Amino acid sequence: MAKREGFSSRIGFVLSCIGAAIGLGNVWMFPYKLGENGGAAFLIPYFLFIIVLGIIGLIAEMSFGRMYKQGSLGAIRKVFEENKKSGGKILSIIPTLGLMGIFMFYTIVIGWV
Repeated sequence: MAKREGFSSRIGFVLSCIGAAIGLGNVWMFPYKLGENGGAAFLIPYFLFIIVLGIIGLIAEMSFGRMYKQGSLGAIRKVFEENKKSGGKILSIIPTLGLMGIFMFYTIVIGWV
């Protein structure tokens, strides 16, 4: 079995996970949301939801990938094959299309700024 690439340090992995959970949209929209929704009183529920939902989603996605030893496309297809269901190929393309849309959006925003 070939050796897979990985993170060279634990801090690199943690920072990568934090960046994935937070995203640029939260960084750019945060001052606006803070001013529109009550300032400091908005911070507690905002950070609570970001941390709780981000951690749950990240753990679920990493566990899913680790269980099937594949990325999201392969893992979703494998689940459908194991359960003898059709539509796995189509459903597995949805995350890829979502990422393409996000990348197109950020390319336009970064080009504009």
